Amino acid sequence: GEALTAAAAEAAGGFAPKHGVRVVRRELDLALVAPLLHAEPICALDLEGELSSGPGCAVDLIQVYLPTRDLVLLVHCADLGPGAVRAALGGWLQSRDHVKVLCDVRADAEALLHRYAIRLEGVLDVQLAHAMLSGDLPQPAAGAAVAAATTAPAAAAASPEFFYPTGLSRLVAK
Repeated sequence: GEALTAAAAEAAGGFAPKHGVRVVRRELDLALVAPLLHAEPICALDLEGELSSGPGCAVDLIQVYLPTRDLVLLVHCADLGPGAVRAALGGWLQSRDHVKVLCDVRADAEALLHRYAIRLEGVLDVQLAHAMLSGDLPQPAAGAAVAAATTAPAAAAASPEFFYPTGLSRLVAK
């Protein structure tokens, strides 16, 4: 009963979420869950809302799955405001030390940059990984690669074959 609930709360960093889901609507709650994010080496991440880089950009919800705690955080951004989201999550979202797993990161990364001035780093895009492994990524034309290598060998050697604007070029180069 109570001892089990207390042990579960302590194991989850002081939180005893119902059914493994915690809705975060207040700045205090966001400040309390931030250390949980920093303790996870890898998380699943997704954003919901009008994810664009235009004036109508709105991030309604940030969903984070913390696998070691089997916990889902639903950060309700509309209730928190941009300053609170940036202050509490900006460092983690920009950290390369914490891997964020997403599917098709482009819209999420653009929305974070436009709405919160947060450049998403430490990303593993499963859609891109699948395309790479299945050979679905476009390959550069052989003639273009040879021409680039003969006209500017230093530039060709210094830059990757593909550029991923979310920082994935560095991940792929490793």
